Amino acid sequence: EYEARYHLPQLITESGFIDTPKGKSRKIVRILDSVHDAIAQGANVFGYTYWTLNHDYEWNNGWAENMGLFDIAGISRQKLPESGPGPDTDFTRIPLHPFVDVYGQIAQENRLAPELIQKYGKHP
Repeated sequence: EYEARYHLPQLITESGFIDTPKGKSRKIVRILDSVHDAIAQGANVFGYTYWTLNHDYEWNNGWAENMGLFDIAGISRQKLPESGPGPDTDFTRIPLHPFVDVYGQIAQENRLAPELIQKYGKHP
């Protein structure tokens, strides 16, 4: 619909979501499968970026939700005070496997490999 209305190339800049690392892997494969289908139907999509690199502050829910590729060691519901991170907060990034591996493979190969679709499924 966007393509038909505006006739402009599209850059998908944000599709972060909350789930387990395995659930995120399934969702990213299905989202990018949908993007591939849109391109096959004529959409001019020239890029995709996942939101966000690591656990971040969300205006509607504070630090409670992690939509990132990486967790932050000192930021979790169990460890972080309500006031947020402080000078002693450990900001070490912790990769959320297998999600970072799946997204990394897609980015490195610049394609959605058939084995990922087979493992995580196509979009409904």
